[in-house]
Amino acid sequence: PHPFREMNTGLIYQLSKGGWVRDYFFNIYQTNLPLAAGFSGLCVLLLSLRDSANSGDKLDPEKRLWRWFIPVIIITGILVHTPPEGWGLAHICLQPLVIIGLAWIAACLPKLSTTARISFVLLLLWDTAVGIVLPFLIQAYTFFADELTPAQRWGFEITRLSRSAGLNYVHKTVNSLNFFADTLRAPAFLVAAFLCALLALIIVRLLRETSRTSYSLHARS
Repeated sequence: PHPFREMNTGLIYQLSKGGWVRDYFFNIYQTNLPLAAGFSGLCVLLLSLRDSANSGDKLDPEKRLWRWFIPVIIITGILVHTPPEGWGLAHICLQPLVIIGLAWIAACLPKLSTTARISFVLLLLWDTAVGIVLPFLIQAYTFFADELTPAQRWGFEITRLSRSAGLNYVHKTVNSLNFFADTLRAPAFLVAAFLCALLALIIVRLLRETSRTSYSLHARS
C-alpha cells in the first residue's frame, strides 16, 4: 500500500486540509487492494484468514484453486499495466477480485464473534466518515457556492482544493449540472444526521441478522 512507499503527493496537493484528507483516503480505498473493501473489510479478511489457518483442515481442491488463483490474478493485473504507479493499481485490473473479496466478507460476517462484529462496525463507521460523509460535505459546500463567491462557512473554496476538484467544478459549470446539494439545499447538520441515522439502522439490522445467523449455525452444529 502506498502509505509504506513513496508516491507523487502533488496529485492531491491543495491548501484545504479537509480536501487533502478526502483525496488521500480516496486513493487509499481506490488504488490499494488490501484496503479496497475498507478498513472494516480488511479486518474481516484478516480474521477469516486467521481462523482458516488455525482450523487445521486439509486443503481440498477448491481451496488449492483459490490459493493459486488470487496471487496469479494480482501479479497478472500488475504486469499488464506496464508503467509503474506509486499510488497503486487495484482500480485498473483488480476490481473483479475486489468484488469476490466483498462476497467473501459477507459470507464471513455470520461466523464472527461479538468482539469481532463490534470491531467491524467501528471500522465501518470510520470508512463511512472519510469515504462518504466527508466527500459529500466538501462537494456540497464547494459546488453550492457561486462561481465568484466561495463557500465561507466550511472554507472549501474551489481555489483551495486540488486540481481534480477544480476540473470537476469547471465541468459542472460548463455543462450546467445540478448536484444533490444544489437541489436540496439542506443544512449540513441535517444531512449528516440523516446519514448517521441511516447508517445506524443498517448496522443494527446487520448485527441482528448476523447474530441470528450465528445462533442458527451453532444450533445446527
